[in-house]
Amino acid sequence: MQNKQHDKRSERTRENILGSAETLFLARGYKSASLREIAASAGVDIGLISYHFKSKLNLFHYVFECRLNNAFNLQLEQLALLLDRLEGEPASVEEILTAYSETTLKLYGEESRDLIAAVGLASLRAEPEISDVVIGLVKKHYEPVYISYITALKQSLPDMDEKRIVWAFDAFQSIYRSNLIEDSLNFGASSDSQVDLLRECIVPFAAAGFYNLQPSS
Repeated sequence: MQNKQHDKRSERTRENILGSAETLFLARGYKSASLREIAASAGVDIGLISYHFKSKLNLFHYVFECRLNNAFNLQLEQLALLLDRLEGEPASVEEILTAYSETTLKLYGEESRDLIAAVGLASLRAEPEISDVVIGLVKKHYEPVYISYITALKQSLPDMDEKRIVWAFDAFQSIYRSNLIEDSLNFGASSDSQVDLLRECIVPFAAAGFYNLQPSS
């Protein structure tokens, strides 16, 4: 019984530290947010941060990975739901791109904490101390998403060269991110009309590019 109570207290302490660290990293940046401030905000002794997370860099790693993993898993789930519904039939390009884009657009409308925090923390990649951590974690958690969507597109466009599919999907992602995420690290800076326009235009625009890159019959 005592062990269970100890485990619960320990988990609450970890959660308090992670929550306070995330808030201060987003508000002040990685370098400016000190461990002393994080400990004070979490209501714990600074030594508990070292006990649970070893270092400030490792603490950032935990904070960012949790949010990133949750956000990217939703894109995988959305694609899986689409493919399950089609029962083995290939999805259309439009359906695949919609599964990808609507995950983020829907979360934007719901003001998802996971998504907003992941984007905000990723924006800190300009700070040299955490640049490698941010890049490494994004690559690690996004790779399964990327491979899954490319695989679905290859099934949808069996006669199209894989290099062209990859190029077109990369172009789609670049346009999508620049319109929603990279220009709006705080989602509140994006107007509803901007999101509505992106929702209306991005999939048909990108799908037309895929179809035009197919070999002539």
